[in-house]
Amino acid sequence: MPAEAGEFGSLAMCRNLAGALEHALTVRLADRTATGDPADDPADDAADDAEAVFTVWNDNLALAAATARVAADGIVLRIVDESSRTVPAPAAPLLEPLLRLYGLDWIERRAALLLEHGVAGPGLLERVWAERRRVGDELAGRVGDLAAALDTPDPIAAPATPREAVQPLP
Repeated sequence: MPAEAGEFGSLAMCRNLAGALEHALTVRLADRTATGDPADDPADDAADDAEAVFTVWNDNLALAAATARVAADGIVLRIVDESSRTVPAPAAPLLEPLLRLYGLDWIERRAALLLEHGVAGPGLLERVWAERRRVGDELAGRVGDLAAALDTPDPIAAPATPREAVQPLP
C-alpha cells in the first residue's frame, strides 16, 4: 500500500489510494490499448487500422470504465475532503467519524481493484471492518449530538430499544 496520508479510512488516505489506483489503471489501459504507428507499415490500409483500434478498445471497455470511475472517485474525494475543512469548529468532531465511514465505504467498494492492481495488500477488508466497528462504537455514544446537529425527529434520535454493545470475536 502506498504511504498513507492520514489514519486508515481518512479522506486523505483514500485520496492517496485513489491516486495510486488511477495511475495503475491508466498505465495498464495505455499498455493494453497501444497500437503500432500506421506509418510503420505503409501496406496497411485505413480500414485495417480502424478495425484494430476498435478491437483493442472494445476488448478493454471494462478497464476503461473502471479507470474513469476511479478518476471520478478521486475528484469526489478531493471535493469532500476540501469542503470538510470549512465546517465550523464545533461541528468538526461530529463530522470526522462520518467522513471516516465514507472513506471506509469507498475502500470496501474499490477493494477488488485496490488488491488486484497491488495498491493495497492482504488484510485490507479485515482492517476496514475493524475500523468500521470502532467508528460505529464511537458514534453510538454520540447519537444525541448527531441527532441534534441533524435536527432528527425524536423517534429516530432516541429509539425505544437501545443498541446493544457488540462483543468482539475471540
